[in-house]
Amino acid sequence: MMVPGWGEATIGELVGSAGVFVDGDWIETKDQDPNGEVRLIQLADIGDGTFLNRSHRFLTLPTANRLGCTFLHEGDLLVARLFEPLGRATIFPGDKRRSITVLDVCIIRLGPGGADHRWLMWTVNSPAIRESIAVLQGGTTRKRISRSNLAGIKVPVPPFAEQERIVAEIEKQFTRLDAAVAALSRAKAKLKRYRAAVLKAACEGRLVPTEAELARKEGRSYETGEQFLARILKDRSAKWEADQLARMHTVGRLPKNENWRKKYRKPISPDTTNLPRPPEGWSWVSLDQVFLMRRGRLAVRPRSDPRYFGGCYPFVQIGDLPSDGGTIRSCRQTLNDKGVLVSKIFPKGSVLLAIVGDTIANTGILSFDSCCPDSLVGLHGATEPLPSFAEAYLTSTKLSLRRTSYASGGQPNINMGMLRPYPLPLPPEAEQTRIARKTRRSLSTIDALQETVSRRILSADRLRQSILKCAFEGRLVPRDPKDESGLEPVEHLGSTSGLQTV
Repeated sequence: MMVPGWGEATIGELVGSAGVFVDGDWIETKDQDPNGEVRLIQLADIGDGTFLNRSHRFLTLPTANRLGCTFLHEGDLLVARLFEPLGRATIFPGDKRRSITVLDVCIIRLGPGGADHRWLMWTVNSPAIRESIAVLQGGTTRKRISRSNLAGIKVPVPPFAEQERIVAEIEKQFTRLDAAVAALSRAKAKLKRYRAAVLKAACEGRLVPTEAELARKEGRSYETGEQFLARILKDRSAKWEADQLARMHTVGRLPKNENWRKKYRKPISPDTTNLPRPPEGWSWVSLDQVFLMRRGRLAVRPRSDPRYFGGCYPFVQIGDLPSDGGTIRSCRQTLNDKGVLVSKIFPKGSVLLAIVGDTIANTGILSFDSCCPDSLVGLHGATEPLPSFAEAYLTSTKLSLRRTSYASGGQPNINMGMLRPYPLPLPPEAEQTRIARKTRRSLSTIDALQETVSRRILSADRLRQSILKCAFEGRLVPRDPKDESGLEPVEHLGSTSGLQTV
């Protein structure tokens, strides 16, 4: 419904015959020169109402002239015709160098008396115009909007004086929102640092009193980390022997001597040469000593075959691991009965560790039984609370673990030979229980605060859209009967056929 006193015009009509409405220029890599005096503005520079100033591409002035490039003016409206959000617009703030832009950025320079550039920028970024752009977009793999389609989009046009009042009110409201979002972002960063500090304190024996301290106060003995490790190794060896005997009994081949026990592979010990002294009662161990470790392995090939997916078997992949560690509560993909793993399914409580790709060394604890690809390693076999403590330690030392990776096929990798001797501080089991309980409480509080902050940031974004919607429905600023009609500035601009095409 048209606002009384407002007019309506296409974007092309607002530009008029005296304005400029062109696409940027086709600049190939061979045309560029890092020492050139002309800056090439790119799509990465075009934000949603903000000039992001991210690119660093240049070419020489003779090259720009030879290619017939359109040079930007300070105050030009730049509209991105590619990448989300499609049609985002910003004002070019100017640059100390002469500047041009790329083909998928549209340059709008309004003719005299037509409309306010900043008003048109906010109009193009408003929800209603975004919807119009979405209807007119084309392309299959990469959506884009053509300049001709952009030119034909109709926009409501308030009187020029009202345009200025709308712009002033939008920017006043957005300045307040920007300040609020900046404060929320700082709070989010502090919470992330606090989370890291909690994990670090937990793994250095500073989060709860050590078992050694409590034992002295209470006048009792306690099981040290070294004794706990000895118990783990003894139990593992006994379980291996029991499994081997059961297997031999099943096939009817009883052992004739003790030589079969020599097949047991003893876990690798860590190299403690350069490690700090652990807290009293703790001991350095290797991951191989306290966990059964194996890579995931998908039985189906090719992995993209849709017949193997969409079943009842959870399939946890690298992208399902939380970036800051913690519990894995869901996954995005499942396998059917034709897509089970060659190796056994990882049981609930296993620690999963990414060993390849950009998120290498990310970790998570399974809250359900799951299948996994070979880009993940599962650590299991130990009882709580050791997996929780180990996962917290691996998260707190993620950067150190990443430094042990090597490049293979253009991406970082960690192999089992690197992981088996990887050192882990082992507290007494009773102390681990207290550490796990205190860590869960602290991280639960942090998670709740982070969720609150994220919701408020999202609310701020929705409020921006609401402000723009109100602005272009005539509800953001009061009307002034003295303002001229919004139709008047449009009538003398001419049709789109008279647009300048530099």
